[in-house]
Amino acid sequence: MAPSPPSLPAWYAELPESDRSEDFHQRVGDAELLLCERDATQLIISFGLSEDTGHPELDWPAWTDRLARTKGWSHLAILAPKGTWFRDAHLIQTLEQLRDLGFFKRFKNVALFGAAHPGAGFAALAFAPLCPGATVIAFDPQSTLRAASVPFEDRFEPQVPAHWARPFSDASRALTHTSRAYVAYDPFCSHAAQHVARLPGKRITPLHAYGLVDDIGVALKRLGLLNDLLTEAVQGSLEPAAWYAAMRKRRDLYVYRRGMEGHLATRGKDTLSAAFVTAFRKRTRARKAAEQQATPAPEASKSSAPKDRQPSFPDAPTPPALAGRRWPRTLGNVWGLRDEPTGFRYLSDQYEGRVMGFEERREVTLGETHPLALGMLAFGGRAGLPRHLPEDFRFHVVDETLSGRDAQTQAKSHGVATHRLAAQKRHAYRTIIGLSEAQSGITEDEALPDGPLYTSLINRIAIAREALAGWNKSLFVDRIALSLLSGAPDTNQKAALNHYGDVVHAIRMDAARAAGQASPPHIVVSQSAGTATDGASEVILAEGQLDIAHPALGIVVATPTYPYALMADMAATLDPHAQMLVDELEALAISAVQNNARWYCPSLREAQGAGRTIKASFSTLSDLVLDDGPHGFAITSERPVPKITNVSARGHEVILQLDGDVPANAPLTYAWGETQRQNTGKFANRGSLRDQWSRPSVMSPDQTLHRYALAGRVAITPAGGPA
Repeated sequence: MAPSPPSLPAWYAELPESDRSEDFHQRVGDAELLLCERDATQLIISFGLSEDTGHPELDWPAWTDRLARTKGWSHLAILAPKGTWFRDAHLIQTLEQLRDLGFFKRFKNVALFGAAHPGAGFAALAFAPLCPGATVIAFDPQSTLRAASVPFEDRFEPQVPAHWARPFSDASRALTHTSRAYVAYDPFCSHAAQHVARLPGKRITPLHAYGLVDDIGVALKRLGLLNDLLTEAVQGSLEPAAWYAAMRKRRDLYVYRRGMEGHLATRGKDTLSAAFVTAFRKRTRARKAAEQQATPAPEASKSSAPKDRQPSFPDAPTPPALAGRRWPRTLGNVWGLRDEPTGFRYLSDQYEGRVMGFEERREVTLGETHPLALGMLAFGGRAGLPRHLPEDFRFHVVDETLSGRDAQTQAKSHGVATHRLAAQKRHAYRTIIGLSEAQSGITEDEALPDGPLYTSLINRIAIAREALAGWNKSLFVDRIALSLLSGAPDTNQKAALNHYGDVVHAIRMDAARAAGQASPPHIVVSQSAGTATDGASEVILAEGQLDIAHPALGIVVATPTYPYALMADMAATLDPHAQMLVDELEALAISAVQNNARWYCPSLREAQGAGRTIKASFSTLSDLVLDDGPHGFAITSERPVPKITNVSARGHEVILQLDGDVPANAPLTYAWGETQRQNTGKFANRGSLRDQWSRPSVMSPDQTLHRYALAGRVAITPAGGPA
């Protein structure tokens, strides 16, 4: 039985959705990464132990996030099981990938904080090279557990030597490019002092905490000092004098008494230890007596409001005043007309016989909706292609001028799908602004910020915001559908990933600023499939990995497009009906993410071969299903390769049987790299693998939607070899 996915810590799960559009929760090996991105000025990276999640004093990521939320900082929490010391190879690889993709450079200032004992202080120091110029705050740190480097360290379980040969394993070599490194420790603890002695003295600011051993963070919490001290440290302005002034208050803490007793006993100072305990107890009794004397007696509670006071309703409706002079432009029946200075409000059946509320101002008529209007944007190659929509919601889905007669392109299709999904759940409709900025065969340069297409889209957001303000409504850009590089299919995978990342980062921020909203929108992408004759573009592979390569950018990869039909006599353009179904899957994916559910398509992750069998493993939300039709798997090599004789799906794996031995180091592909001589009305890339999710389409009720596997490519490794 597969292990259940880890539950989110309460501090993360309880954040309101509007504050979490930048966030991700990623399981990496035996560790977890959780990001709450709020601002690009300050990022704090905290290290904690997964066993301490929910602990009132030791759950450092929870405490750090509360502080970050108060300050408006972004927060990346890294959790690892006790005893693993953040040495998991997958975790290290993921953090390196984030560095290489420029994630840490997006923030003006970065601070690393580790307080959980053991390991977190070490991690804050050791991982500092990921973020040159960062500030480091480490409580009770170890420098390494490589046995040859720290022969004095005997407090912890024996370590796996190979783990300490991995990158970021020795803090003594990690502080070359830090801005400032605050290291708090108890000099009376010989182990701590020896670890700190290994760190470069010119690169650290030592902060002594005599008598606190490994309880520095807990002590500062209990004294109410940690918020201020850590804030100053994050900002790089904490001076040792302020630290020592604050530490004087520790003498009233039991953890301080316990620590000092241990130090004195170790040194054979039994008489001094007894005197110390006596003085501590005397001071504690005196303090409690003073507190009791200063506490006033409680007063009887008094009612603050008269019992007979009734609630007021200042906005109660008043009878309409027609006087025969003004009448709305509707051709339908009218009920409940309110003639207001800004226009009309009324009920009418003018839209397909449905009785609903309308607003009319300056000869523009909209459905009466919530004051928050949703913006749905589409940018790139698929944005302007035609859709055959079942209805157009012309009073709800409009353009930046509030016209309901805009073309049935991708943004409007998203609006219609969203309203149909809302109707299924009996939710109220919203006003939706649909803005499609299209460029067939879009190239890299055409999508870049400050280019004409990009600038036009951002300007249209500003126009829509201004138009809605006249209706006492505000605009919130909910999503942006992207389809880039259709005009540059020769772009390699790495360059395509970088291009998408650059555009996504810029457009989310610029769209949010233009709309005047605090949180950036989600990005939704559907994986392209190449053409009817050639499916070897690496752009396809890049699009299938966008959510993994850019975990902090709010990208949702909704579906591959290879299962869908092409427009007649077109080599790479989906037919209008297929475009609409892909849009609906994108809307469903966004809806799932916004409702704290998970959405990702099955994705090829690993292939292991032995004899005449290949076992292909997929990341998937449910067991795999292999439908009838071309299975889509292929082995590619310059040398002759065996044929695939049988394909079967079992759980999260696909088993491939060959008529010969598995070739060494050959790539296994799914729905990628295929060619065919002529246009058959379908993509050259084919596949029939999906997960178990399905549902009837709301846009085309006679069709069933499925979540098909993304096109992918991996190297075949020997079974039992390195993962």
